[in-house]
Amino acid sequence: MILAKTTSPKLIMPSKKRAALVYTPSGMGPYDGELQTFHDHFGVLPSLSLGYVASIFEAAGWECRYFDVVPHGYTPATLVNDVRAFNPDLLCFSVYTYHFHENRYWIRLLKEATGKTTLVGGVHLGLYPQETFAYKELDFGLVGEAEANLPQFIEAFLNQSGWSEVPGLIWRDGEQLRLNAPPALPNEVDHCPNPARHLWPIEKYYTFVSTRRNFTPMITSRGCPFRCIFCEQGSKHFRAHSPQYVVEEMEKCIKEFGVKEIDMFDSSMTVNKKRIFEISELVQRKNLKVHWSARSRIDTVNYDVLKAMHDCGCYRIYFGIESGDEQVLKRLKKGVEIDRIRQTISDCKNIGIETLGFFMIGCPGDTLETARKTLKLSLELDLDFAQYNGVRALPGTELYDMVLPEQGEDFWREYIKDPKKSTFVARAQCNLSQEEINRLLRRFYLRFYFRPTYLIKRLARIRNLEELKKYSRAAIDMVVKG
Repeated sequence: MILAKTTSPKLIMPSKKRAALVYTPSGMGPYDGELQTFHDHFGVLPSLSLGYVASIFEAAGWECRYFDVVPHGYTPATLVNDVRAFNPDLLCFSVYTYHFHENRYWIRLLKEATGKTTLVGGVHLGLYPQETFAYKELDFGLVGEAEANLPQFIEAFLNQSGWSEVPGLIWRDGEQLRLNAPPALPNEVDHCPNPARHLWPIEKYYTFVSTRRNFTPMITSRGCPFRCIFCEQGSKHFRAHSPQYVVEEMEKCIKEFGVKEIDMFDSSMTVNKKRIFEISELVQRKNLKVHWSARSRIDTVNYDVLKAMHDCGCYRIYFGIESGDEQVLKRLKKGVEIDRIRQTISDCKNIGIETLGFFMIGCPGDTLETARKTLKLSLELDLDFAQYNGVRALPGTELYDMVLPEQGEDFWREYIKDPKKSTFVARAQCNLSQEEINRLLRRFYLRFYFRPTYLIKRLARIRNLEELKKYSRAAIDMVVKG
């Protein structure tokens, strides 16, 4: 790409080291499981990962700046201009397997424009390090959670030595690529800093279903003790922040950043019921006024837990329901029955908590008949929102291991090596074609969101003109593109 000519900025000569945190946009690809319309209207969110990284750099005395391409409205030329003006010592990025080449475009752009050292992180690096670092614009990579090795990397970077002592570091020793043994996951996570929200354009963030600004995502735990075959977090070591830590971060969001809505991005916030009761008690004791939402499994809540969540400001829960067929749920290792799903959603409705259900088409054992059951259940439950996705087998999951014999190769490994590769068998033990799945997804969205009774109920709950515009634009796109 040829960059537009811009006035060369005057470089700021830093008095201390500087890190530029760059959050790159991701478009749609043939490997994505969602409809284009949903992707286009999902919302704008910050990178929590880069937020934690920035906090660690700042604790080490570095100056940081967060460059978020979408909300800042950066073009390649304006991004280069602003990063040059900041004059960082390090360019930091998160990379994702299924958007790797989009990530790499921005990394290469800034590397070539500034000549600065690049540092990348993300789960992806632990899966395909050799293939990833075949691209010379990547200088260093860290595998594992940043709190476990970024401080050691910072020290090695300042000294320009000691690379072999940094756990989880991917680095070049001359022409040889070296991979240090990864660090152990920290068992105690309350020592971890909050993400550096003061660097974010926080007033610009929202999701399709959020209703208040300022808005921010937050996590209260890491990992997940359950073993759903499609999830990257499945069976990862579960570690939760204490109720005191959680509520203090909520309070900081409210008082320092004017946050009125928080979205808890844990895989399942409700693993430990006792912790939920304690969080609820602390929020009420501090009289914190904030709306928040959370993700949960159906089988980790009961009426009392839901009531406690509602009493301290939880107004929406996202449930991974996935399928309306019992046998498909068993193959997914969800460990939940349809009747329990009905009861939990009913409890939410009676308490006054909105619900959003996640559903998947193309699961092992899925047929046109089981897909119809999924649509029927999603309509029957009287959910406030529904999201339907085609199954996407991600590397590092049991589902992907099931796909490999059908695929005949490690697709994601080959995709990292060749960005032109796009033919992917995204399903295992399922004969639905991609065309059938796409057709079902469009039909399901139209059936769910264009019911007259649903439209009347949703319109009655709209609080302001911004919400009305947001939903209207999505509805028009769904009709036109669907």
